[in-house]
Amino acid sequence: MAKKGKSKSLLYIGIGFASIVVNGIIIALIINIGSRGLCNAPGLNPQDLAAKLADLMDAASEATHQPNLNAQEPAQPSSESDLPTPEHEIDIEYGPYIFAEANKVQASKLLAYYGLNEKEMRLYEELLAGFISLETIIRLEMSLNTEEDYALFDKVYEILIAVHPEIFWLSLNCTVGHYADGTTFVRPLYLIDSYIFCAVEDGRTFNRPTDSEIAAAKSWIEKQQSNLVNILDMLPVHSGMTTFELEVAVHDWLCVYITFDDNAPNKNTLYGALVEKTAACEGYSRAFQHIMGLMGIESLMIYGTHDSINHAWNAAKLGGKWYQVDMTLNATIMTGHDFPNHLYLNRSDEYMIYDHLWHDGAAVRENPLIVCTATEYNYFVMTGQRPIASDEDFMHLVPDYIARARAEGILMFEMEFDRTYAMSDEIVEKKTLIDASLWEDVVFYWFDRLIIGVFS
Repeated sequence: MAKKGKSKSLLYIGIGFASIVVNGIIIALIINIGSRGLCNAPGLNPQDLAAKLADLMDAASEATHQPNLNAQEPAQPSSESDLPTPEHEIDIEYGPYIFAEANKVQASKLLAYYGLNEKEMRLYEELLAGFISLETIIRLEMSLNTEEDYALFDKVYEILIAVHPEIFWLSLNCTVGHYADGTTFVRPLYLIDSYIFCAVEDGRTFNRPTDSEIAAAKSWIEKQQSNLVNILDMLPVHSGMTTFELEVAVHDWLCVYITFDDNAPNKNTLYGALVEKTAACEGYSRAFQHIMGLMGIESLMIYGTHDSINHAWNAAKLGGKWYQVDMTLNATIMTGHDFPNHLYLNRSDEYMIYDHLWHDGAAVRENPLIVCTATEYNYFVMTGQRPIASDEDFMHLVPDYIARARAEGILMFEMEFDRTYAMSDEIVEKKTLIDASLWEDVVFYWFDRLIIGVFS
């Protein structure tokens, strides 16, 4: 409903309606990016950690995988990357975070996949500069007047959020509107210590936070950035690891470290995932993307659905090729146990489409450069396993997998089923096909396309 007044009155409307300025009345838009939408870590010298992650980034860029079992080494691409060259490099003062430069470099790479034009890039940099400096009202150079203008804003805002998981204080929502002179403004909503920090509407104007309130908010952000630096030192990685080993180590650590909680106040943020150690799917994905980026491994967010429920996951680039990674499902399928599974680690589009659909906001859908057709770095391929596709496979492969795990002293092992075979009969009944003495010390957990065995 419009509030009467000569200037700066607001009328809030939903996405998809036309937005106009009539007789000096401001028309504003609530942008909602949707449901896609303190840890006592040991202290660490920031310079030491920066050097450590620099070594990891170098190792990741140079690594060639040495398979654990009998898989063949994937062929490497003829060039270092098929990444297109960005037309615009990000030229923003990025703040005090120790990994600011790494974040900026990674974001510049990822932006190339979204193909922002010059106008969109200017808006992107205006917003990014404002969000980093915690501006509560951002006056834009460009005016947003038409439905197409708002669609452009929505696109740029969503891409910015997807490319910058490290800006953990930025909410998925903001207000866009006009002053009486037609100038467009953005009112961001920031998440500071689990509360909304923003300019507060007061009739026909906004009351901005005081200087002391802004200073306190920035101090809180810097404190959490310091916490993140300390937490990252917990990662079980070292410079001698291959790219695939780095990815698996980070994946497994995050799966155990983070607890799934769809009611957590910061469930969709990097802060919630790493500092509070609770997250929903988007928080898991942001944590994975952020750490991959620090190691020089490109990773994108994917928004879509899993079994028709809103969901977020990742794409990661290994050996010059893209793969889909759903860390949330890998972490939560065995809730209550201190180990993840790897069913959705480095999968192709063809495999994922069975129960995942990706839509607006997913670069995988929008840009043909981001397609996941390779299987070389799939977890089960890399560990020398092939899907169990028949009773004969079951009788021969399951005893072999159990024996190998027992010989290597592995406490938990996984066996993948071919999808057709998994649906052909009750898999749990297949245990009768093998000698019971082979698995008498194994507790099995049976899932749609996976068996997880745990030695008792």
